[in-house]
Amino acid sequence: TRHPHVIAQAELDWLQGSGLWEEGRYKEFYIRLSDILRQYVERRYDVPAMRLTTTELARDLRALSIERRVISAVKDLFDRADLAKFAKWKPESGLGEKEIAAGREIVADSAPTP
Repeated sequence: TRHPHVIAQAELDWLQGSGLWEEGRYKEFYIRLSDILRQYVERRYDVPAMRLTTTELARDLRALSIERRVISAVKDLFDRADLAKFAKWKPESGLGEKEIAAGREIVADSAPTP
């Protein structure tokens, strides 16, 4: 019964306190971060985000006329997540907090207005 944006923010709180970033478990951090945001998109827009590639998801979000800056933020974050998950990219120190903030901003910018 909770709204998708409330669920996503709570999950981002958990991720922030999980210690994954601090332990250098970047791949796990990005998997969890992208899952949180993909599940949010599924709940919010009824788009099968968990099954779509980053490019397909951006295309579907554009078709829903979602603000371009939100789509761009989603794509940028998911591109970095894909690098960490599949290319063994090692992110710079301190980027974890920025990624959580980016996730929070995506959720806040796309949450329904009361």
